[in-house]
Amino acid sequence: MNRPDDRVFADVRWAMTGAPIRELLVDAGTTVSELKETLEQPAETPARYLELLCDGAVLSDDACASYSFARSEHVELLVFRKEPPTLLDFLLSADLRSESETQPKQRGVVEAKFIVEAVGCMVNERDVRREEGLGYLGLCFWDCFDLCTPLHYGAALGQAFVCQALLDHPEFRAADALADVGLPCACYCCLPELLGVQSVTALHTAILWHNKEICSLLLNHSCFTAVATANAAGQTALHLAVLVKSPEVAQMVLADGRVDISAQTNEGNTALQLALRQRQFPCMSIAASDRIIAALLEHGSSGDYWDVFEEAVEHKDTRLVHVALECRHGIDQMLVGVLVGKGRPNTRLLFSEPEAAKEAHSRQRILKKQKKDRALARRLPSPDARKAVRRPSKTRNSWKQTEFDFSFCPGSL
Repeated sequence: MNRPDDRVFADVRWAMTGAPIRELLVDAGTTVSELKETLEQPAETPARYLELLCDGAVLSDDACASYSFARSEHVELLVFRKEPPTLLDFLLSADLRSESETQPKQRGVVEAKFIVEAVGCMVNERDVRREEGLGYLGLCFWDCFDLCTPLHYGAALGQAFVCQALLDHPEFRAADALADVGLPCACYCCLPELLGVQSVTALHTAILWHNKEICSLLLNHSCFTAVATANAAGQTALHLAVLVKSPEVAQMVLADGRVDISAQTNEGNTALQLALRQRQFPCMSIAASDRIIAALLEHGSSGDYWDVFEEAVEHKDTRLVHVALECRHGIDQMLVGVLVGKGRPNTRLLFSEPEAAKEAHSRQRILKKQKKDRALARRLPSPDARKAVRRPSKTRNSWKQTEFDFSFCPGSL
């Protein structure tokens, strides 16, 4: 007979050792799946890696617990753990990446933690199953994935909790490993430089897949030391941040300081040169381009302003000039306007430290002269005498900021 309140007293123990897990009252309508979820915390095992036995028979998830054992007031349930999948199989499973309500993110966190702790040294395994096909990753070029570690897949799929667990794992030794990765389909239409991305780090992978949270995690974790590593094409993390049009990641990498801002790809391009070239692409966001170039100029050398200004004049890009001027403190817009007004600008003169200092000294001299003249005018006795005071003439060294454009001298361009 059942208890008066129609509940069954269950004594739950481990099948192999008989050690108690929990004693609980089970409602007659409770399913096996619900019972497993109740046992997750005391058994320290995710529900789908638990199996329940009653009278020697495994209870299926779609059956009601009461159907199997509710004929008595007391029942003994035995529990054993199912073998978890490898971490790579877990990461590549459709269930983990599902956005449905049946697979919430927190459930994935619990399962990932259990697998990482259970598989031990298998956290260092590398995927060589290119021939098996990874079409369910949603890639056009799924066969680009080769020799990837779980950290690479976690970085690509946006599983920050998996990446954190791996980096914190005492047996994880593959943080700086290199592998070949594929890209989201959308990247291939306008990024010919990224076709076939080979020998990339987990940081490169996170950048290519637009996972900023994982980029920040890798840059700030002591286990990951390959920040400055370039891929097979000679592209650093900074080059890739520019190529995927991510000002936020570019700022992260520049602030970190371990990537050489002047490093060149195998084709001889710096990050700034890639940013300037990308500015001409129809699909490039000008606002994102402004932020990327501004960040590169803030951390670059004085010669970088010369390159940016020449690019601006060549393409009649006044917005790009203003980006450079906002970063280059001390450059007077009047000087820029004069040089552009003469035709092709003398960029060496424009961005020369001595010339900028000379211009500032000239402005100070004129200001002192005007101040002296105004003081003298106030001391003169009559208006007629005041008119005799020599007024300063306007010179090309005026301190007033001058707006300019490139439209008035097309012949020189």
